[in-house]
Amino acid sequence: MPHPTTLLASLFASIFLAFGTSYMIAPRNTYAAFGLPNPSTATDLELMDRIMVMYGARDAFMGTALFASLKYGSKKCTGLILLAAGACAGVDGWVVKGATGEGEWNHWGYGSVILALGGYVVTVMG
Repeated sequence: MPHPTTLLASLFASIFLAFGTSYMIAPRNTYAAFGLPNPSTATDLELMDRIMVMYGARDAFMGTALFASLKYGSKKCTGLILLAAGACAGVDGWVVKGATGEGEWNHWGYGSVILALGGYVVTVMG
């Protein structure tokens, strides 16, 4: 049976791939899931559609990188990718809080778990 950290990393990789794919396929349906308000003008809507597609590509990359490191890389590599993913969640929360004044813990909550998991994998297992 796989180690629990492998299962958790696989879970986060799956979540990143699912959200990333969703953001790329249907960006207008994902503003609220990310924590951002709906744009009020057509120009803002078009810009946010493109930004959400870029964000989706980033999430899909993180999920793919995690799966690749789990399959072909070292534990230290997996841990470092988890640390980077946790840092991305931290920035996401900071951006959402700056835009709306709230919602940062929707990102910081899971981001702190990913950071802790990455730190554990790098220092203890790597």
